[in-house]
Amino acid sequence: MAEPIQHTVVLSGKIEDIIERAKAVERILVPLAVELWRLDKRLVKLEGARQDPAIQALFDQVRRIREILESAKVEIRDHTGASYADGTSLKVLAFEETKEIMPGQMRVLETVKPTILWTGQIIERGEVIVGIPPAQAR
Repeated sequence: MAEPIQHTVVLSGKIEDIIERAKAVERILVPLAVELWRLDKRLVKLEGARQDPAIQALFDQVRRIREILESAKVEIRDHTGASYADGTSLKVLAFEETKEIMPGQMRVLETVKPTILWTGQIIERGEVIVGIPPAQAR
């Protein structure tokens, strides 16, 4: 596991400057975390090819990047398969009727973009497609 990143915070200058620096960090962390999540999803298709040293090196590099983000307190949440309730912090792109969903239930069928948290706070809401029961079953 990667060594934790040591942070030294100097609180000097105007509060606006500090806020702007925090926003700049978020502008870097969010796309980096989302692209790592996408890469992880694509690597699943190469799982059977790990005996190839180049493929194994790719898995190792992705793991190290994930560890670096985790040591910086970045969390990437994929919601696929989770139950869904109105009022959650997810952005629902679509509701899809599916017979696998029982009446009174809703479930995330697909995570289009994961939720990104930094130090436990959401800095980017996840985007999902939610499964609902067919109309005649509601």
